[in-house]
Amino acid sequence: MATRKRRSKEFWQRHVLALQSSGQTQGLYCATHRLSRSTFDLWKRRIAAGPPEQVIARAFVPLRVNGSPGSESLQLRWPSGVSLSLSPGCDPVWLAQVLSGLR
Repeated sequence: MATRKRRSKEFWQRHVLALQSSGQTQGLYCATHRLSRSTFDLWKRRIAAGPPEQVIARAFVPLRVNGSPGSESLQLRWPSGVSLSLSPGCDPVWLAQVLSGLR
């Protein structure tokens, strides 16, 4: 009998964010990351239904884009001086984990 892993809200938040930036369908994303599609859907709804002030705070982030999208690297800079350079094809789950650690 297979054992079930208990995963945190943060785990699912990272995957929901990664799905949004992946360009994949939810079914393909879940299959690629070996996630239960029904559990993913449940957590996606829970996260979306979170406290309104938190949803609004996450939805609007000041962003300035220089240049155009392409095969070049991406550099993110925060007002605090933190800077992050990303290569094309960066893993979105890893990026979500890194960004959540910068909060």
